[in-house]
Amino acid sequence: MKIEKVDQKIYQKHLRLLMLMVVIVLCVISIPFSALLILLIGNPEGGNMLLNAIGVVVAALLVVWLLRRYSGLPWMHEVVYVWCLKQQLNRITRKFKAVNEAAEQGERDALIVLNFSYRGSEQLYLLDNNTITLDDLRLKITALDAQVAALGLDISLDDYREELLKQY
Repeated sequence: MKIEKVDQKIYQKHLRLLMLMVVIVLCVISIPFSALLILLIGNPEGGNMLLNAIGVVVAALLVVWLLRRYSGLPWMHEVVYVWCLKQQLNRITRKFKAVNEAAEQGERDALIVLNFSYRGSEQLYLLDNNTITLDDLRLKITALDAQVAALGLDISLDDYREELLKQY
């Protein structure tokens, strides 16, 4: 995966639109479907929680199918990219202890993974307006850059590949 430039305003606009569409589809499908199930096989005295849950599950499955089907549309690019970036960063986080230990030993691949993790996290923080821990992250980036320079290594974001995680 590569870090891409993403316009924050476009990303937030598309994310809000997508969330609104998801809520609308969930409401438009789950409520009538649940009502239909209750009408056909429900208990008129109540106790139809299972039928309501089935309506929500059917609507959720439809939303997942629609998201997968239309994730390739150009207006979905920013949202899909951020979703994929978050997944990639989660994979790194699961192996962070081992990666960090290897980076402390000056291992090039670990430094590449850390660089991607820090820069990707910085992009996510900025896109989501999550600036609370941004200063701490930037200190880590500065320290990593200094370590890479001290080791005389030349690494870039383009060096990152998911396969690098397999060794940790």
